[in-house]
Amino acid sequence: MTLFGSPKRKASALGLAAALALSACGGGSGGDTSDGGGGDKGTFNFVAALPMSGPLSAIGGQPYKTAFETTVEIINKDGGIDGKKVKLTIIDTAGDATKAVANVQAYLADNDKPDAMFSGYSFEALPLAPLLTKQKIPLVSSSVTPLLNNPDKFPYTFQQSVPIRTIIDVLSDHIVEKGHKKVGYIAVDDESGHVSVDAFKKVASAKGLTVTGAFVKADAVDATSTLEKLKASKPDVVVVSAVGPAAAAILKSRTEIGWDVPTIGEGSAFAASDLGKISSKEYWGNVEVQMPNWTVKGSDMLSVPAFDTYLKDYKAKSAITTGMGGLVCLYQDLLTIKAGFEATDQDDAEGFAKGLEGIGADTIPDSIKDLWVGPKGLGYGPDNHDNAEWGADDFTFVPAQALVDGMATADGS
Repeated sequence: MTLFGSPKRKASALGLAAALALSACGGGSGGDTSDGGGGDKGTFNFVAALPMSGPLSAIGGQPYKTAFETTVEIINKDGGIDGKKVKLTIIDTAGDATKAVANVQAYLADNDKPDAMFSGYSFEALPLAPLLTKQKIPLVSSSVTPLLNNPDKFPYTFQQSVPIRTIIDVLSDHIVEKGHKKVGYIAVDDESGHVSVDAFKKVASAKGLTVTGAFVKADAVDATSTLEKLKASKPDVVVVSAVGPAAAAILKSRTEIGWDVPTIGEGSAFAASDLGKISSKEYWGNVEVQMPNWTVKGSDMLSVPAFDTYLKDYKAKSAITTGMGGLVCLYQDLLTIKAGFEATDQDDAEGFAKGLEGIGADTIPDSIKDLWVGPKGLGYGPDNHDNAEWGADDFTFVPAQALVDGMATADGS
């Protein structure tokens, strides 16, 4: 495993950003973007762009690095990808979109083209997708933003996570069932956060709900002013779509202003955090979380031998310090890459895309069936690059709680 993006290397990458922008189609393979990755043909070169430094490092840095290291070992024991051993390289994004692009550009300029890449957070994946599309590098992301699901614009980009449309549909139905009418929706103040609020408003409106949106910075430590404004709109339920520091700040400020409005953490960003690591129990009153079942102990998703192996191997490397959903999602991302490349005889980006698009609904390919942890299939197609196999039965609403080994219990005990 290689780590790219030390402080010295990052400074160099930033200094070269303007020049590299002019030669983004080049890369380390001498400018040839038609093959499926250069270098050792016995090696599958997989590059993950992760925030190893910065405010998201404790959530999406070291824990995600360990998740990929664990997954690479499991896949290599199973024969690798297309018979090739997987080599993992980590590029540090510092949790910053500009640095993510600069560091990836610098890596591509100095190295052979990767066989496939990963980017997790929407604000990083969105600017990386055009760059990687130009170079015909497959990108699999755990981002839930619908902006990435654009096969015409990003033909080699796939999302292997809980689709935001499914999260919103399940969440809005739950709110209606609870008898609420007015929703306050607080999200992170970036492009994906605004898209999330707009998407929720459209779905909620069709179900008779009115929605007021509000936004906080990703690194916020105090959300008092935002919550006071949201409180003035008199919602009878609040949805929180934030992760890490922002999620903790929202819960803390909510309690400190004495607002005990029913609050729901939505099933993507918020559900990825372990509240026990970022917040205190005193701030969790009247809060529940929409948990994808890959974070709920004893769920059908986690009651399979493949998960037991993954959990054991991960814990042999490190204690679990974040939500299991994020860690399992990364495991799925690399398995999805394996499925795509092994579904056709082509070893390039076009073959990868055709492979995933042709697997079919409700299907887990034989190449990954014994390793799979997650929904019932890989639901991709030529017009959809976001896994459509998630449904209402794949979620559980649980009381806010500290996680144990990254997992929640249905009753919070």
